Amino acid sequence: MDFYFKELKSNSEISQFWEKKRQYEESDIFPNLPESGAELDEIVEWFRSSEYYELIMDLHNSPTEGDSQLEFVFIYNNQQEYVGFTTYKIYYSEDSKAFILDFCIDKPFRNQGVGSRVVSELKNYLKAKNALYIALNSSNEHNQQFWQNQGFIPQDVDENGEVIYFCVL
Repeated sequence: MDFYFKELKSNSEISQFWEKKRQYEESDIFPNLPESGAELDEIVEWFRSSEYYELIMDLHNSPTEGDSQLEFVFIYNNQQEYVGFTTYKIYYSEDSKAFILDFCIDKPFRNQGVGSRVVSELKNYLKAKNALYIALNSSNEHNQQFWQNQGFIPQDVDENGEVIYFCVL
C-alpha cells in the first residue's frame, strides 16, 4: 500500500487539522502521559491554550528567514482514505533538520504496520525537500519504542528535559 501527503493550505483544511489534533490529544496523548494531578492539568491547559495555538499558527504563517513554514499534512492511502496526520518544519538555516511536531496514525490503521510504512515514505518525502535528518520528541514509552524501531536514536535532551530522537536521511 502506498501513502501520499497532502499539505494543508486553506483555512478550512487547517481547521480540519486542528479538529483531528484535538481528538488525538484527548484520546491518545493526554491519557498516556506519565504525569498526573496538577502537573498533567498544567500540560493539558497549555496544549488547549490560545497561546499554544497562536505559537503553532505563527510557525505556519510566519516562517523564519531561510526556513520552511510549519506544514500541516494529512496522510492518505492509495484508496484515498484518511490515514493520519503529521506536522513538520525544516530548519534550512541551521542544518537542514526536519523537526516533526506531531505524528498520528488514525486508530483503524494502527497495529497493522501502517505507521512504519508511513514513516518510511515520510523520510523519503522530507529528504526530497532537502532535509538531512529528522528530529522529534516522543510523549510516552510506547511511542519511544515505535520511533526507535524506525531507526530513530535518542541523542539529546531539550530545554524541558524531553529526549530528542534523531534519524539521518
